[in-house]
Order: sequence, then structure tokens, then C-alpha cells
Amino acid sequence: MFLLVTFHVFAVQSSFQLDKLEHQRSDAQRENELLRNLVASRSSATAIFEAATAYGLVRTTNPIPLNLAATGTGAPRPSPTPVKMPTVPYKVIAAGPNGP
Repeated sequence: MFLLVTFHVFAVQSSFQLDKLEHQRSDAQRENELLRNLVASRSSATAIFEAATAYGLVRTTNPIPLNLAATGTGAPRPSPTPVKMPTVPYKVIAAGPNGP
């Protein structure tokens, strides 16, 4: 009988711990979504244009194209095929009371 009660106590403690981890995960997902929205809004073309205007930068009327891959410049030629980046699996980092 004592073993059965002990087992149930451990099961309930594990359930509380899983619930706490689930709340931490949902909070981290919510914060990640807010940060993604913040990055998207700050890196939008409109935000960049407004920041450049605030710094006093003006749009040029006749831009001069540069051919950096021309012979004699020492610059590497662009790849004829697109470069594929390796896939990296996401890692889950558990955050403690003082951060990750």
C-alpha cells in the first residue's frame, strides 16, 4: 500500500513539473513570436526608408552600377548555381530562473 501511495505522489509531482514546463514553453513561444514581429517591422522597407530619411540620406537619381567581378579587381565571381545552406536542427534550451 505504501508503494502505491509513493508512486501516486511521484506521478503527481511529475505532472506538476510537466505543467510548469508547458507554461514556460508557451511563454517562450509567445515571446519569440513578438520578437519576430518586432524584427519584421523594424527591418521593413518602409522603416529603413524612414530611418534613412531621418539621418538625412537622400535617394540618388543616377546610381552608378559597380562590376566587382570584373577582371583585375580580385573579387570572386558569383557562383553559377545558388549555394545551399546546411540544415541545422533547432535546439530547445530550457530557461532557468536566471535565463538560459
